Amino acid sequence: MAALVSGALAYFGAMVGSVLGQFRLPLLIAALESTPVAAASNLAISSLGAATGALAHARGGRVQLRLLLTIGLPSTLAAYVAARLVPQADVWWLEALIGATLVISAVGLARQAARLRDDAPAPAAEPAPDGEAAPDGEAASDGEATPPAPTPEPTPDPRPPSAGLVSAEILVGATLGALSGLVGLLLGSLRLPAMLRLGVHPLQAVGTNMAIGFFTGVAGALGAVGGGRVSWLALVGVGGLTFVGAWLGARQTKKLPRARHFVFIALMLLAVGAWMISHALSAR
Repeated sequence: MAALVSGALAYFGAMVGSVLGQFRLPLLIAALESTPVAAASNLAISSLGAATGALAHARGGRVQLRLLLTIGLPSTLAAYVAARLVPQADVWWLEALIGATLVISAVGLARQAARLRDDAPAPAAEPAPDGEAAPDGEAASDGEATPPAPTPEPTPDPRPPSAGLVSAEILVGATLGALSGLVGLLLGSLRLPAMLRLGVHPLQAVGTNMAIGFFTGVAGALGAVGGGRVSWLALVGVGGLTFVGAWLGARQTKKLPRARHFVFIALMLLAVGAWMISHALSAR
């Protein structure tokens, strides 16, 4: 069941630069009965999905090398160090942190759903009856609606990035990378909005986000493998369908899922996150 859900989530998530490991993690916690093992295994599985998605985006020219260095490298190093520190953390604290991250991710997904809804194309206009002019700005040619303008491709900025921008990118990468190594999530749904706020073109943000997620997940998983906190059974079983789902989803980047899909996932994450926080505090 966890494998099927993971594959479906990876398919929808890869369209927008994420593999939605937030939803998979609670399932792994219930199945593996160990929060640290589930977190490390989820990170390894998510990196498989991110690898396939990142490869497809790279082939499409949607991965920016500079951002891999300024955001991806700090994220990778921080994830490895944080994953090594997980055994020293109390389980209740780790569960509470995961729950809080799920709640924050739910808010991010809800905002993403709102953007999908706002960006949805308007329904095609009815052809103007004979003898009547079409409304201003619309062409009534043979009753066919004017096709929407294609999304403009990113153009390289010849100006070097400012020191402040590079510092902000490094801070975002290191902060989210450290959190990824602790909670077992790639946090693409948090990194993507941050990249957009930093002025990254949406198409490049989606592709680069997947690539950064891959390197972050691999580093965090390597940091956890030494402590025996990766379930190889979960990695093979759940990771296989995640791999396939992310590959198919990344090829459909311009055919985004509907807003209600993300609303449903956000509500589920909110409920699970709140439950994990309450469970962790009661077990303290």
